[in-house]
Amino acid sequence: MSRFRVRHLPLVALSGLIAVPVQGQQVRTDSAAQRIEPQVVRSARGAIVVGGASALVVKPDSARLAPAPTLGDLLRTIPLVLVRTNSRGEVELSVRGSESRQVGISLNGLPLSQGWDGRADPSLIPLTGISQVSYVRSTATVLGGPNTLGGVLDLSFESAPVGHRDQQLSLGTDQTGARLISGGVAATRPLAASQLSWRFGAGMRQRDGLVIARGVDDPITSAHLRTNSDSRTADLFTSVAWRADNGAAVSGFASGYDAMRGVAPELHVPDPRYWRYPEQSRRTLQLRAQTPRVTSRFGTTELEVGGGVLRGTTRIRTFTNATFSTQNGAENGEEQVNNARLVLSHAFRGGVQLKAAVTGNNILYDERLNGAAASHYRQDLLSAGVEANVLVGARTLVSGGVVLDQAVTIAAGGRPPLPSKSLTGFRLGATRQVGASARVHASASRRGRFPALRELYSGSLNRFEPNPGLRPENLIAVEAGASFGDADRPRGLTAQLIGFHHWLDDGIVRTNFATTTRFIRVNRDETRAAGMEALLGWRGGDTGPSITLDLVAQTVNIRDITAGGADRKPEHMPSVRAMLDGTMPIAAGVVVGANLAHIGNQYCVNPNSGNDDLLTAQTIGGFTAHRNFAMVAGGFRTVRILAGLDNVTNAAVYEQCGLPRAGRTLRLGFDLR
Repeated sequence: MSRFRVRHLPLVALSGLIAVPVQGQQVRTDSAAQRIEPQVVRSARGAIVVGGASALVVKPDSARLAPAPTLGDLLRTIPLVLVRTNSRGEVELSVRGSESRQVGISLNGLPLSQGWDGRADPSLIPLTGISQVSYVRSTATVLGGPNTLGGVLDLSFESAPVGHRDQQLSLGTDQTGARLISGGVAATRPLAASQLSWRFGAGMRQRDGLVIARGVDDPITSAHLRTNSDSRTADLFTSVAWRADNGAAVSGFASGYDAMRGVAPELHVPDPRYWRYPEQSRRTLQLRAQTPRVTSRFGTTELEVGGGVLRGTTRIRTFTNATFSTQNGAENGEEQVNNARLVLSHAFRGGVQLKAAVTGNNILYDERLNGAAASHYRQDLLSAGVEANVLVGARTLVSGGVVLDQAVTIAAGGRPPLPSKSLTGFRLGATRQVGASARVHASASRRGRFPALRELYSGSLNRFEPNPGLRPENLIAVEAGASFGDADRPRGLTAQLIGFHHWLDDGIVRTNFATTTRFIRVNRDETRAAGMEALLGWRGGDTGPSITLDLVAQTVNIRDITAGGADRKPEHMPSVRAMLDGTMPIAAGVVVGANLAHIGNQYCVNPNSGNDDLLTAQTIGGFTAHRNFAMVAGGFRTVRILAGLDNVTNAAVYEQCGLPRAGRTLRLGFDLR
């Protein structure tokens, strides 16, 4: 990858005004509009309204997870989100009929999902150093960059309080002998009219495999662990930020991980993948600077410039059979994604905020198959738009914007490159405060997604036929809802109720290629998704019991435009999804927790027959118990001991055909802070 240089950062991103800060980053303005978008649920899993669109905010430290969790682990506990592991061993998520390539994932604003595959694998994204995960399930802003029509999942971190040093160390294991460890330290020091913050963290997780559930027939092994389900990952994270009282700031962060893992073979087909990833790695670097706030009689202006680089390596090895002793294929990929943006935001006196944005992403990829010479790919993405937020009276915030997205494929692995393509988009949203702790909101948006390089050109070790003729997907999304509750109260009821309707055209799907055993991606589907989301919570105070219930009821209809509008079953999109989670203090400071998740009937396409296979409704539950102890040693103040039992009934729960979740697993963790 020596040919990649930072000079490939899209110069066009320097030609205009830039991307506004991503969700989760506070904009310093004198606009009163911020007052009518408070957090609704103050807990590990909260709901907010952003620009007329619903969102979720999650604090990983409050979740009852095993030590050193990944984003994939956390997503399985987040309300209103459907998560599954696919046949490549990757975690995918779906919301409101969307698929994983339609959701943008970013780390402190640096895109992680805009690359060769057009998506990031959450099971490989460590949460070391991450203090907050926010997910906007629709379009809260058109200024978040290209290819984010299904919402944005952003990971962010906070500075330690001024004059304090925060530190954390977690250790864990389970009945399989897993080795889990993560730790970090953060501090903020006051300076003259400014402050300096820094953070450092590291993690390691190693598992020999996943426990086989009752009734799962894994013919390859007689052991208690699923075949080829082992994994090992190590990661590092560091950040430094300087902030002045006048709004000027300079910050940077760097992170990375190294992983190796197996891919559990599908149990419902005679010829599944026999794959291993001997190496998967990622390095990220981001720098950001913000000018001092400029205040005049016209209002307050802020300017930010930033850029980042993501470099990754993927090694895939394929084998002839389940012994994994005879290799018959190899794929090596070297990836670099360069990102640049400028941000301009102006808050007028009286509650009007104007934002303009240009964001550029440059994707470079080298693919080597079975020892052959490398094929070079390059795709450039550009997104430019403008958006306004207007406070109408004291209780209504109206926002709207327009955006132009462009994509061009400059290098196509020796094939003819693709010319520039453009997509236009818009959004309009409103939030109305109707009481001291009640809000109603509505939004409508249109966005598009350009096909990823892998969708266009990859043969995936002779499993796919490339299709450079793929068209962009286009989505129109509408939602409306109401939120109730007060984030400043430690007890009481909170709720968010949402209705939504999505229209997706030119949906890209996998289908059989001619009479071969290979597949091809085509623009085939028109997807219409409509439904209701409900998130209800109750807290009995800071030390009292709490309970959260979330429910999704949806109807997803798919029309095949290549077959005269014939109806097809939606794949991996159940009509009902519900989760009940709660905690309760009992005796001697012990707090017990329980979780029950239900997924309704869903379908998946059998890769051999092309038929729709039914996955019947399934329910899975778990229990936890934890206790905090005061301590004064090594700078730590408390230690929490947590025990958990996942899949207590040892049920065979299939989230994709032929791929069951882990069986009953007992885990133990220690968390020092």
